[in-house]
Formats: sequence, C-alpha cells, structure tokens
Amino acid sequence: MRLWQSRIRIATSEERTLSQILTKVNEVSEHLKLPKVVVATAARIYRLAIKNKSFKNKPILAMAVALIYLACRHCNINRSLKEIAKVANVDLKTAGKYYRFLLKEIDSSYVPPLSLDKYISKLINLAKLNPKLEKLALELAELTKSPKISCGKSPGGLAAAYVYIASIFLNEKLPQREICELAEVTEVTIRNRCKEILDNFNIKLLIDAMDEVRGSQKGSV
Repeated sequence: MRLWQSRIRIATSEERTLSQILTKVNEVSEHLKLPKVVVATAARIYRLAIKNKSFKNKPILAMAVALIYLACRHCNINRSLKEIAKVANVDLKTAGKYYRFLLKEIDSSYVPPLSLDKYISKLINLAKLNPKLEKLALELAELTKSPKISCGKSPGGLAAAYVYIASIFLNEKLPQREICELAEVTEVTIRNRCKEILDNFNIKLLIDAMDEVRGSQKGSV
C-alpha cells in the first residue's frame, strides 16, 4: 500500500485527496485487522465514485470510513458502520451520510444485496428469543424485500426492526432498548425502519396470509 501510494504523483487536487483518503483507509483497516483486499476494494470504489462527482471539500476521515464499510460489504466481511466509525473517531451520523453519498455515485455491482438472514438469526441468538420469532422475522423480511426499504440502510437496523415487529405480533416482551444494544443501533433507527416497513406494507395482512397458507398445507397432509 505504501509503495503504491509513493508512486502517486501529487499534482492535482483529486490526486492529493486520493492519497489522503487511502492513507486513512489503510490506517483504520490495519487497526481493525482487515485483510488487504478491503483496502484494494476501497481504492477501486473511490476511483469509480470520483468519475461521477468530485470528493473536493468532503471530510477525509468520514469518506474513509464510508469506503471501508462499503468495501467490507462488497467483500462479505461482517463489520458494522458503527464499529468502523468508532475506531476512526467519526460520528456515526456523519459516517452514514457519506456512505449514502457513495451509494449514489458507484456502480450497483459494488453494493451487494442485503442478506438479513444472518443478522436476524444473530439477534435472536444473542437475545435468546423464541425460535418462532426468528421464523416470523425471516418470513417478513423475505416478503417485504424492496429497494425502498433496504437501499442505503444498515442491515443491523433493518434486522432489528423485523425482530421487533415480529415480537409485537407474537406478544413477546422485547424491550426496544435491548434489541438496540444487541444490534448496535439507536432507538431512533429502529423506529424509523419500523415506520418505513409498516408504511409500505400491510404486515397484519401478510401474517394472516401466511397463517392461511400454513393452515391449507396442514389440511392437505
């Protein structure tokens, strides 16, 4: 990485910004003990993004955090934005803002679809909840899969929302604060994700439909 950076001719503003951002990407990645492929992927993402819009006047450290998080997602490495932002000493809200900025500027192939299954299962296991709750949360996530809900959103926040909604329908006592702590998201995030899901889908209707399907399947056995 250092050898590659030393070869950059610092002649333009864009090149200087590239050098500064990749230096921070490398520093934070080393602290998190991330593989070198993350740094290389972050560099490619940056070059893709800069074709569409200049990074001039963007905060270097916040952009580095956003690049690392997106690179981790692309490489299927499970690191949260909160974790990366904390190591870099960047406000989570700011990191999220520039992550969303990146999403708008790059090729969609660098943004793999969210796989909520593992996040939902992880939350259920951490909270030691009823397996029925996990099943319902997974079913709801599958039935309500939509870019309107998932685009630019952290999988942890979405998973927490589905688990929380499922807990309400199953009358499970699950304090919102508890699920927030386990998912490493704020209560505001969960409320926002829940609102987006409920505003776009009739959850009760979906659950009633699932129950009807299960009933017909049992009757046909």
